[in-house]
Amino acid sequence: MQLLETQEECQRLEDQYPAVSLAYDLAISSYETALKRLETVESRAQSLLTLGITVSLPVAPIASANRVPFNSKWFIIAVVAFGLAISMSMFARFYGRVILLHPSLIYSELLHCSEWEFKKNIIHYAGGHFEANRTLAARRSLFIAIAAILFLLEGVALAVWVSVCHP
Repeated sequence: MQLLETQEECQRLEDQYPAVSLAYDLAISSYETALKRLETVESRAQSLLTLGITVSLPVAPIASANRVPFNSKWFIIAVVAFGLAISMSMFARFYGRVILLHPSLIYSELLHCSEWEFKKNIIHYAGGHFEANRTLAARRSLFIAIAAILFLLEGVALAVWVSVCHP
């Protein structure tokens, strides 16, 4: 995108795209939408971690009290699935970074622009940032879904372990 445009080019574009002022407000609010979306994904990851740990950790002491042997392949599968689920949940929480409009970009590249050109350029940047943030949220959601499947696998393996190996 060319940031420096001639006065005539700006006037032609302003006449061609009169709704830039309206779109500017939407572009600015898109950052808040992206942050809310990513906060929701973060909350799901935290909830999944809490639930997975709360449900999983008491099983081993209870099984031990009932003399269920720990040398079963089902127990090993459950432990591996638990470790992978925890790792995937943590990875989902910390994967990537949110892209926001940086004030130094405004300072270095946009302060010389007319109001219309400034708004047009902010809309351009916001569009790219919105897409990157949407992709980030989708990837984090995928990682959380994988972690949920791993926690489910762990639960099934624990249930089979206790039912098959119970004396």
